[in-house]
Amino acid sequence: AGDDRFSVWLTDQDAFKDGAWLAGGDGVDTASIWTGANQIRLDGRALNGFERIQFYGRADLKLTDDVAAADPAGGFFEITRAPGGGSARIDAAAETDARLKFYSGGSADWFRGGALGDVFDLREDGGYGASSADTAIGGGGDDVVLASHDLLIDGGSADGGGGSDLLRLLDHG
Repeated sequence: AGDDRFSVWLTDQDAFKDGAWLAGGDGVDTASIWTGANQIRLDGRALNGFERIQFYGRADLKLTDDVAAADPAGGFFEITRAPGGGSARIDAAAETDARLKFYSGGSADWFRGGALGDVFDLREDGGYGASSADTAIGGGGDDVVLASHDLLIDGGSADGGGGSDLLRLLDHG
């Protein structure tokens, strides 16, 4: 019981193939995952019950209700792609019971939201070194995309999906 933090260095695509897994419990649990230049794929069989996930390096994550713990207080499940080490592809299309907050991390990251209202923070000045070539695709809820004006100039894109969505273009200067 309480807030837990797990830190894991994964160097092998097959790190979880033999049934290894990480599971959060009560409290606000954080999984910090270092992948280096390796492309690691994770799903609910390998990672579940967390309120925050931080990636350092490349990542390919499919979020489901098992991975993202729904916050009973109505807060967000946070996914941070820390700067450096390659891009991330995080697909939460199968997530139905948690609001998600995505933070980009400096490479051309790709995010797809879930069924509820999500927030995509793609700002270059948001403290995470976001890239203007990021892609954000909303899900079924009322989503918010925060981005610098460079998102529209440098090849990035945002699509709110269903719901009443908001794109906020902010000056990063």
